[in-house]
Amino acid sequence: MTGKTELSTEDHLKKVQDLLNEYENHLGIKNLLIDQDEVASIIGMKRSYLSKLSKTDCGECAFMLSQYALFLQKELNKETAVLEWVETNLNHVTGKYMGQQGGATLDERRSAVITENSYARDLFKLRNRVRLKTNSLNFLSQKIQYMSNVLLNIQGNRNAAT
Repeated sequence: MTGKTELSTEDHLKKVQDLLNEYENHLGIKNLLIDQDEVASIIGMKRSYLSKLSKTDCGECAFMLSQYALFLQKELNKETAVLEWVETNLNHVTGKYMGQQGGATLDERRSAVITENSYARDLFKLRNRVRLKTNSLNFLSQKIQYMSNVLLNIQGNRNAAT
C-alpha cells in the first residue's frame, strides 16, 4: 500500500473544474452577470414589440445578447474541456486493462473493462452526461450572437432613417 487514497471520479472532476474556474478568473471572464429573465424576454420578443424599440433599446438588447452568447460559449468551452479530460482518462483506463479481457473486437473488450471497472464505468457515465450538455450547447452561442447582430442591423437602419 502506498498510503495514497484513491480519488473518486467526482473528486477528479472537481479538481478539473476548479482548474478551469481558476483559469477563467485569470482571464477575467469568470463572473459574467447574466439576467436570464431579461435575456429570455429579448429572445422571445414579438415583432410588434421589436418595431417599437428605440435605437438605444436595440443597442442595449444587442449588448445583452452578446453577453449571453459569451456566457454560453464559455460554458461550452468548459464542458468541452471536461469531455476531453474524461475521454483521455477513459482511454487510459480501458487501454490499461483491455489486454486482460476476452472478446473478439476492441469494442467488446473495452465494454468489458467499462462493465467490470468502477472507475471506467463512472467515467463512461460522466462522458455521456457531458456529451449531452455539449450537444445541447453546440451552436447556441452563435445563434444568440446572430440575434444580437440582427438587433444591431435594426439599430443601424433606424440611425439611417433619422
